[in-house]
Amino acid sequence: MLNKRRNEFHILSDIMTLSQEGVNKTQILYKCNLSYHLLKKYLDFLVNNRFIDKKQNGSKRKVYILTKKGYSFLSDINNILVWFN
Repeated sequence: MLNKRRNEFHILSDIMTLSQEGVNKTQILYKCNLSYHLLKKYLDFLVNNRFIDKKQNGSKRKVYILTKKGYSFLSDINNILVWFN
């Protein structure tokens, strides 16, 4: 039987893919099907390592958007994931 759980690389890839066009925390939470605890863990990692920037948009909500460094990291992760599939 195959393990159908996502690993950390899949979750990071999902979050960063969504963040390419700018996305808020709630959208990431629901579209990536994460608990709030896991969302916070992964967003903190991505923001602290400057893969994603946290910015204010016009409505004063925080929006997460992928950085140049994040695009490079996303490409690397997707290359790694090819080996898992």
